[in-house]
Amino acid sequence: MTTSIVQNILAVFETRLAATDGTAGVYRPKKQGDFPVEDKIIVVTHDDIERDEELSCPGNPPKIAWVLPVKVAAIIEPDDDDTQPIDQRMNDFIVDAMDAVTIDGAWYQFNGNAINATLEAPIQFQPSDDTARGMMFTVRVTYRVDETNQTQLA
Repeated sequence: MTTSIVQNILAVFETRLAATDGTAGVYRPKKQGDFPVEDKIIVVTHDDIERDEELSCPGNPPKIAWVLPVKVAAIIEPDDDDTQPIDQRMNDFIVDAMDAVTIDGAWYQFNGNAINATLEAPIQFQPSDDTARGMMFTVRVTYRVDETNQTQLA
C-alpha cells in the first residue's frame, strides 16, 4: 500500500518536533485523548483537509491542490518546585516548537511533499489535567496531487 502525502507531511512534523529542546515526547493520538498529559509533550493532529481551487490546475493531466491544517499542541505540567512563571515556560516551549517546524528556508516544502505552508498564531488551551497548560498553533500546508492518483505529487 502506498503512503499518502498527508502521512508523509505528518512524519516530517514528527521528526522536526522531536528535536525541540527538552521535549519529553511527540504523539499522534490513535483516538481522542490518547496521549499522556505530562511536562513538555507535543501532540500533532490535523483538521479536515480543504480544497484550494486557486492552486488546482484543470487540464491534462489535471491537478488538485489541498490544504492540510496541521495542529501542533505543546503541553507543560510544571512541578511544585518550579520557580519559572508558567506563562514564560509555555511561551518558550511553543516558540521552540514553532522554530523546529520552520527549521530552514525550505521548511514549507516538508521534504518535497508540499508547495507552500503558512504559520498561524499560537492560542492557549486547557488540557484535561488542571495542573497542565497548553498552547497550540496551526500550520496550513498546501500540497498538490494528480487528480487520478492522490498519492502522486503534481
